[in-house]
Amino acid sequence: MAVVVCLWAFGVAGQEDDGEATEPDAPESSVALDEEETPYRLTLPDWVSGTLDIGLDAAMDSPRRDGNGSNDIKFDQLLRLRIEPPKHEKMRVRTSLWMIEDLDGTEPTTSSFRSINDASRAAVEARLLSLYLEVDDVWGDSTLRLGRQRILEGVVYNRMDGAYFKQLRGNWDWYAFGGARASLYEDAHEDTSAGAGASVRLPTHTRVSLDYFYGEDDRRGPSDVDADLISLTLRQQLGPYHSLFGRSTWHDGKLDEVQLSATGIFIAPEIVYSVAYRKRESVLIDRPVDINEFVHVLGELNEFDDLLATLDVPVTEKMTVTLEGQLHDADEATLNTGNRDYNRFAAILSGDEVAKGVDFSVVLEHWDADSAENAIIITGEVSKQWEKVKLTGGADYERFQDRITTYDALTQSVENVTTHENIHSVFGRMNYTINEDRSVWFKVIYEKDDTSNSPYWRFRGVYSIRF
Repeated sequence: MAVVVCLWAFGVAGQEDDGEATEPDAPESSVALDEEETPYRLTLPDWVSGTLDIGLDAAMDSPRRDGNGSNDIKFDQLLRLRIEPPKHEKMRVRTSLWMIEDLDGTEPTTSSFRSINDASRAAVEARLLSLYLEVDDVWGDSTLRLGRQRILEGVVYNRMDGAYFKQLRGNWDWYAFGGARASLYEDAHEDTSAGAGASVRLPTHTRVSLDYFYGEDDRRGPSDVDADLISLTLRQQLGPYHSLFGRSTWHDGKLDEVQLSATGIFIAPEIVYSVAYRKRESVLIDRPVDINEFVHVLGELNEFDDLLATLDVPVTEKMTVTLEGQLHDADEATLNTGNRDYNRFAAILSGDEVAKGVDFSVVLEHWDADSAENAIIITGEVSKQWEKVKLTGGADYERFQDRITTYDALTQSVENVTTHENIHSVFGRMNYTINEDRSVWFKVIYEKDDTSNSPYWRFRGVYSIRF
């Protein structure tokens, strides 16, 4: 109804002034949005465009000793609309609606397919992800957004019902927002969400930013959870090909996290590098996030140091070798939350157009995880592209996954987390471009891990329409 009212208010005449806009993030879902504009408009006015993705996510496991297996069948849809009235060039309306239908009901706590969507016990969920009016140049070079929106700037990502304003003034810019938190699974309109920030660009190709965020989360349990975060960020450009990044974050007045990174390209022979360091200075516990009421942090995440480095080196015109290394050192590592020590090293050989329409990659990985055997794994994939069809086949590996099996909604605490180790899978995927406005992809996955219900079959697909 809100979308219809907006359309009526702007009128029905004129042609669209094409343009791209940043949309809010979608929830965890099988659908994936392609933002490319196309001339196809169905029966809507030319100044209305969007996408509709219809997804399938199904899975089944092996029968247990009692002869009973389990399955999980879900459909989901993601509709996004962009309204750009021709007589109001500085005004835009954006909206996105997500729906999910669980055909087989809530998964039991022992199921390997249990997910965040099973915590609601509803067979059908419909969520308005965004609906906002965006206006340019209300006060100088500025942007004003009113309505339900995702805040992408600042210390944390969050969704709210409220107002956001940003202004550019020379080499300065500043923003502020405030409203009521609009969680993905619950509208918590009694909870405040607010923040502000400013940044300055210096002549030395340096940008310094200061951001603040405050969020509330009123609980049904004995206590509420609030967040008071401040971050100081430094971005430094070193010539056209190298950049540095640093950020320190404080939570409730105490140093919470430090992030450092360096990225760049050496022109000859185009070697690309990336180094990222992250240090958690305090124990991460429950905090206000978008997914309110169901899951926040899997227990407590202790302090850790994480170093990740990558190096891309071309070996021929069509082939590249990538080297990766990750060192993760966690204090008081505990397996039931995935907060463990591990080292991972990988070498990846990839090729583009090694034959007509043929790409491939081969991955050699070495895992050294705490409280587990070392693992040396070879995975990879190969794909073939025709005019409208692309076929891909391959194998994948994950050292471990942590999945919630029990959650206490009253106290909003995780009661049990099941760790799946040594997850091997093989898959096949088909992408088919029907025309410039419609496409479909489908993927079949055979997965095996160390649990009693393994192996699993997974079926995923999405039919996409752009208009």
